Amino acid sequence: MNFLFCINNQYCETIKVLIYSLITYNPGCHHFYFIYSNLSLKNQKELTNYTKKLGHLISFHKFNVKIDSLPVNGINWSIEIYFRLFACYILKDVEKILYLDGDIICTGNLSELYKYPCIIAAVENDNQDACKRLSTEGITTYFNSGVLLLNLKQLREMDDENSLLNEIFSLKEKLIFPDQDFLNIKYKKVISPIPKIYNYMISVAEINPNYMREEKPILVHYVMEKPWSIKFPYKTDNLYFKLLWHLNKKTKVIKLLILHRLYRIYQLTLVSKEGRRI
Repeated sequence: MNFLFCINNQYCETIKVLIYSLITYNPGCHHFYFIYSNLSLKNQKELTNYTKKLGHLISFHKFNVKIDSLPVNGINWSIEIYFRLFACYILKDVEKILYLDGDIICTGNLSELYKYPCIIAAVENDNQDACKRLSTEGITTYFNSGVLLLNLKQLREMDDENSLLNEIFSLKEKLIFPDQDFLNIKYKKVISPIPKIYNYMISVAEINPNYMREEKPILVHYVMEKPWSIKFPYKTDNLYFKLLWHLNKKTKVIKLLILHRLYRIYQLTLVSKEGRRI
C-alpha cells in the first residue's frame, strides 16, 4: 500500500507511532510518502532509518507551490494542510494512495478500504453544519479530510495544477476549515462515503452522546487534544499507550498516564461547580 503524510518537524515523533501501527496490522511491503516544506534533513534521515529498519520504503517530496498567502485558521493547523490537495501533481508516478493526518493511529487491517473503487473516498463529518455555511456552493454532504483514499491518476486527469491553485485562491475567503472546505466544494460530485471505522474520532465519541459509537474502529483520529500532550482530559489514550508500550517507550507511557490523570482531576475540579461534563 501507498501512504501519504504531509507533516512538519512538529509531528516527526508521532508519525513513527502511526507508521508502526500501520505496519503492525497490515502485512506486506508499504511505501510511505512525505510531502513537506519544513522538515529538517535530520528528521528526514531519522524517519528514513526508522522505516527502512522495519523493511519498508520511504520517500520525501518538497512542496514548492507558492501558497503562503492562503489562510490557515486555527492554532493547530499549518500550511501543510493544503499539501494533500496537490498530491496528484507531486507524486506523478503514483496511481493510488491513502492520505492520513498525523494524529491518527491504526488498529486494524486496511486492505478492504484500499481496494475500494473511487476517485476520492472519505468519511462523512459527524457535524453537518458546514452544509448550511457552504450551501451556496451546492454542498449537501460534508466530509472530513483527515483520511482520504485518493485515485491520483484520475485526479490528474480532472484538472491541472494551475487551475486547482487558482480555484483555491478564488475561494479562500469562504474557507473556514481551509483544505477540508475546499475538498468538499471542489470534489462534491466525486467523493464517495466510507464507513466511520476508517476515521473514528474517539475523543468526540467520549464527550458527544450523539456521536455514533464504533466497537472496532480501524483508523482512530485524535481530532482535539492529542494523547502525546500533557493536557489530555479524555479517557481515550489507552490505544495510543499500547502502541508506545510495544515501541519500548514504557517510561513515556507511565509519565503521560500519570500526567493525563492529574490533568483530568484538575479539569473535573474546575467544572464541578458548574455541573458540566468533561
